[in-house]
Amino acid sequence: MSPREIPQASAPSPQAGPPAEPGRALGLLVALLVLGVTMLRGASSAQWHGDFAAVRDQGLGAAGLGGTLSMLAAQALGLLPLGTRSFRASLGAALALGLGAYLLVGLGRRLLAAAGVPPRLAALASAVAALGAVLGPSWQRESTVGGGAVLAAALVLGALGVLWDLVAAEAPRLVPATGRRWLLVAILCGGALGESVLGGAALLVAALVGVALARKPPVARLSAPMLVACAGAAALFAAPALLHAYAPYRIWLPVGLLDAAGFSAGSLGGRCAPASAASALSSWAAEAGWLPLCLAALGLCFGALPARTRAPVGTLLVLLSVALVVPGPAVAVLGPSCAAVLRLLALAALYLGAALGVAAAALLLLRLQVPLGRAAAVLVVVFLASAVALSSEQGGFEADRSGQFAAEEWTDEALGALPPHAAVVVHSPRLAWRLWAAQIVQAERPDVAVVAAPLLRRAAAASYLLPAEPVLAPLVRDLRLVGRPSEAALAALADARPLYLELDPGFEARLVAHLGVDGPWLRFVPQAPAAADREPRRTEIFAARGRIVSAISSGGRDEDSAVVVAHILKEQAAVLSLFGMWEAARGALERLEHLSPRDSFATGARLRLAYAEQRRDRQAELRDLLPY
Repeated sequence: MSPREIPQASAPSPQAGPPAEPGRALGLLVALLVLGVTMLRGASSAQWHGDFAAVRDQGLGAAGLGGTLSMLAAQALGLLPLGTRSFRASLGAALALGLGAYLLVGLGRRLLAAAGVPPRLAALASAVAALGAVLGPSWQRESTVGGGAVLAAALVLGALGVLWDLVAAEAPRLVPATGRRWLLVAILCGGALGESVLGGAALLVAALVGVALARKPPVARLSAPMLVACAGAAALFAAPALLHAYAPYRIWLPVGLLDAAGFSAGSLGGRCAPASAASALSSWAAEAGWLPLCLAALGLCFGALPARTRAPVGTLLVLLSVALVVPGPAVAVLGPSCAAVLRLLALAALYLGAALGVAAAALLLLRLQVPLGRAAAVLVVVFLASAVALSSEQGGFEADRSGQFAAEEWTDEALGALPPHAAVVVHSPRLAWRLWAAQIVQAERPDVAVVAAPLLRRAAAASYLLPAEPVLAPLVRDLRLVGRPSEAALAALADARPLYLELDPGFEARLVAHLGVDGPWLRFVPQAPAAADREPRRTEIFAARGRIVSAISSGGRDEDSAVVVAHILKEQAAVLSLFGMWEAARGALERLEHLSPRDSFATGARLRLAYAEQRRDRQAELRDLLPY
C-alpha cells in the first residue's frame, strides 16, 4: 500500500484545526502525568549538573548568551515557600517539560491527522510518542535540575505547531488571523534564539525548509514586520546577559560574558566519547531502541511523499539533520551541553516519526483485511507503548535526583572545612562552578577566595581580582605569559592566605615539593615541608563508609559526584607517588577502586608503583595517567 493511498476522509479542515476530542483532553492528561512524575524526581539539593545554571539564574551572573527565560522562571519560582532553592529551580524545568509534553501531543495529532489517520488512533499514538520522548533519560536529565534545555525545546515545539497550521494544504493566507500567527512564529523564533542559540538556529532552518516545501510563504508585506519581531524578541531576551556582564559582581566571581563562554563546559577527570554523527545515532538507539528507530525511519519516509505531510516531515528531518551535524555527548558529564537542546528535539522528532510509522502500519493491516489483521494492528501500537515503558523505566533510574546529596556532602568537606580567608586555585570548570554556586546561592563561606586559573589569563577576569587582592599579580603575570603558575607566585599568595590547589599536570618538580594532601585539596605551603609533615590529612572523608562515598551510593548512584571523587583520588595518588609514599598512594588507589572498580588509572598506577618500589626509586610519575 502506497502512503498516497492512506484514507484522507478523516483529515481535519484547516479552519477547525486539530480534532478537539479526545486529543486535547489526552494531551492535558499526559502533561499532568509527566509533570507529577518529574516533580517527584526533581533535585532537592545542589547538583553538579545545575551549578552553571544556578550561578546564571539564581545568582544573576553573566554566564554567556542564552537562558533568559530560565532565569526569569527561576527568579519567579524562588518566591514560592516550597522546598529548597534547588527544588524550586528544578520545578521550572518540570513545568517546561509538562508544556513540552502537551505540545508534542498536539504536533503528533496534526501530523497524523494530515496523513489521514483516524482521530482516536492519532490521539493515542501521539500520546504514546510524547510519553516516550519526555519520560526518556535525556529529557528527564534536563528537567530534574534547574536551567536545563527543556524550556528552549518547548519554545521550538510551540513554534513548529503554529507553523504547521500555517503551511497546511487548505490553510487560508489572506485573513487577519494568519498574519498574527506569522508574527507569533517570528516572536517564538526570537525567543528560542534568546534562550538557546543552537535551538533558535535549528528552528529558523526548519521553518525555512517547511515553508519552502509547502510553497506557502507569508505575504510580502509581512516580511519586514516578521524580521523586526524576530530580531526584537532575540535582542530583548539577550539584553539580560549583556547587562549582567557590566553589573557589579561579588569580587571572587570574575565571570564575564566572554569568560564564561570558554569556561562553562568540559568534563573532569575523564574523556567524553567523541561527538560524531555515528555516536549520536548510536546514543539515540541506546535510548529509544533500534526497532522504534526503524519505525521512525519508516514513518518519516512515508510522510515525506504525500504533499499534505511533506512540510511537517521536512521540519522534523531538519531537526534530525542538525542534531547529527552538531552532535553533543549523550550524557553531559558534570555540566550542561550547548547541544543538549538539539538532542531533545531530535528525540522528539524520532518519536513523532515512530508514531506516524506505527499508525501507517496499523492502517495498512486494517486495509489489507488479512486474518487477525485487527489484532496485529493493536499489537503494533502496543509494541510502541512497551518501548515507551522501557525508556521511561531507564529514565527513572538514570535521572532521579530526589535522593542525591553527594554534591552537598562534597561541598561541606571541600569548602566548609577550609580555614578562614583561605584561597582555592582550581583548573576544572566544574569545581569552580560548584564552589561559586555554593557561595552565591547558599551564601556559604563568602570569605574563601575561589580563583579559576584559566580565567586569570583573560584581562577582564584579572581586572576584577587584582584590586581586591594585589598579591595575585605575580600569578596573573605567570598565567598570561607562560600559561602555568610559578613557585614564587604561589608562595606569595600562600603567605597572604592559606592556599589550597587542584593539581595541574604541568606543575614542575620544585612546585610539587610544596604540596601536601589535605582532604579533597592539595595544601600549598610557602616552605617545602619535611617528609614527616607530608602525611595526608583528612583522608577518611573518602573512606568506603564515609559521608561522601555513602551519599554517592545511596538514593541511586550519583555518577557526577563519583567522577569528581575519583579524579581527586587520582590526583592524590599521583602526588603521593612523587614523594615516594607508597603505602599512602596505595591507600588512595584502594579507595579509588572501591568507588570505581574498573578504573584504568588504578591498574596502570599499581604497575608503576610496584616497578618503582622494586627498583627502589624515590618517586613514580603518575600524572600522565590522569586523563584515563
